[in-house]
Amino acid sequence: MRAIAQFEFGSADVLRVCDMPMPTLRPHDVLVRVAATSVNPADLRARRPSSARSIAREFPLVLGYDFSGSIVELGSKVAGWQVGDEVIGCPSLMRQGANAEFIAVDHRVIARKPKALTHVEAASLPLVGLTAWGALVDRANLREDQTVLIHGGAGGVGHVAAQLVQLLNARPVVTCGSSQSLAFCRDRLGLNTCLDYRAEDYADRLLESTQGRGFDVALETVGGDNMNVTMSAMAPLSQVVCIVPSAIDGLRSGAFMKSITVHYNMMTAPLEYERQPEKLGENLATLAYLVEQGQLRPVVDRVWPVSEMAVAHKALEAGGVTGKLAIDVADGWLN
Repeated sequence: MRAIAQFEFGSADVLRVCDMPMPTLRPHDVLVRVAATSVNPADLRARRPSSARSIAREFPLVLGYDFSGSIVELGSKVAGWQVGDEVIGCPSLMRQGANAEFIAVDHRVIARKPKALTHVEAASLPLVGLTAWGALVDRANLREDQTVLIHGGAGGVGHVAAQLVQLLNARPVVTCGSSQSLAFCRDRLGLNTCLDYRAEDYADRLLESTQGRGFDVALETVGGDNMNVTMSAMAPLSQVVCIVPSAIDGLRSGAFMKSITVHYNMMTAPLEYERQPEKLGENLATLAYLVEQGQLRPVVDRVWPVSEMAVAHKALEAGGVTGKLAIDVADGWLN
């Protein structure tokens, strides 16, 4: 089969089209013919040399952590699915990804593709949707009328998280770093409070947006020094969910004195460690249902053919993306 693979860590230029063996099915797997995928920050981290220090990987390496497509084969322990079913999913970060004609994926973490979406749109939902839902619902147990800080409100996870917060009758406050992103959050997502983190009084404006009370929940998508800014804006006994690998100094940040609960949310952990992996499939089915009901929609900024995967990686690295960058796999190969 054809795939986009890398044979070394490096820039986006290490990605190239090559022939790969067909995936081998495990008992719980389905084999999916990939119609579309998308590009996420997880792809960039896995492609770069720094990933060699965190996760053991073998070359050639195929990235791609979202997909939409159709089932072509079933593993021996698969139930509830048939060949021909159109599905979406987020594969294990430890296996070969969806930047290929076919992918083998555990059937417990897939869901039926929403009929309201094209394959390209549907492939933009799984990773960001599961990350946002896992952070807000499973980790923070978000409740009605709580105030939620979302960093990067125009990004992949951020724009879905903002929609979910509104659906759950809580109040989102998002941060952005460009006039384009601020306009997207106000006009496309219908958000009332959108703050520019480039402003000199940014930290003060965060607290002012809660009338000085502080946030009940925060979705930390940036990490690093931004964690201290987040902690200073939190209410006592609040919760922060961090979706990036980032350390925190409990004393210097104020997290300890305010008894802030800090969660780390690595979205595929239930699958990687066999801790109720079916929960991922259930959550994804819920997200698909919300899409079908017209209550949630992933926004696709731009689409590239799979043969231009390196261009898409460079676009995400350049910033300024509102929503997701999608990849057409079904019709995107250069013959």
